[in-house]
Amino acid sequence: MSVDVKSAYDATEPSEENPLLARVFASTSNDFSTGEYGSADAGYMNFTSSALTGFCNSSGTASPKYFDADKAITFKHLLTQLELTVKAGGTAAVTEWNGIYDITLSKAGRADPDNTVTVTYSGNDVRTAFSGAVQNTGMKFICNQEYTESSRYTLTTEETSIGYMLCEPVDAGLSDNDYTLSINTGRGPQTIPVELEKAGDAGAFDQNTAGYKFTVSLTFNVNEIQAKATIEPWKDGGKTEIVVEG
Repeated sequence: MSVDVKSAYDATEPSEENPLLARVFASTSNDFSTGEYGSADAGYMNFTSSALTGFCNSSGTASPKYFDADKAITFKHLLTQLELTVKAGGTAAVTEWNGIYDITLSKAGRADPDNTVTVTYSGNDVRTAFSGAVQNTGMKFICNQEYTESSRYTLTTEETSIGYMLCEPVDAGLSDNDYTLSINTGRGPQTIPVELEKAGDAGAFDQNTAGYKFTVSLTFNVNEIQAKATIEPWKDGGKTEIVVEG
């Protein structure tokens, strides 16, 4: 069996308000030779409707196939979530930095970030591979609004969440920077290295970041950017404190 979910899903469990319609490929044979659940408009599961006891179509309104295997399906986060919050350290910093108009993830570990994940199953062996490196422009954060040079986000002294992304995980601690952010401000481009630490200042975060949500908080002071990265559920992995000279 393989599972193909085409869109990001950010919820603890499915509900009518947070529907989860997932493409699930399954077969009773190991080599998929039976072709079960393989029609063009089948092979979906709607995890929000109790009326659907098995597979449904792509609209989630019918059940053309029935899943009769006595096995549970468990979904697992393969990516890392980065949420970005910003604030000015004082009123002088609001004028000094003159707003934010572009935010990207420029590096995951030492490499350009990848935009494709492939999961393969062979018996009980599950393998995950990332590919499709995004070069030059990096991966843009999904922001609350579209910020441009002519329409910038104006900093305030209140901490505000302005964007997030789901990106490939890294094996933290294997390079100088676990992630690298690129932020364009009214003062020009800023490169911000993110090095992860465990909760409670217990040392470097030194495991794979898949399934973790990191909140990276940037404080823009008059002459520098101070960054703190904390981790929230999905899993608790600690915080990161960074000072970037402006």
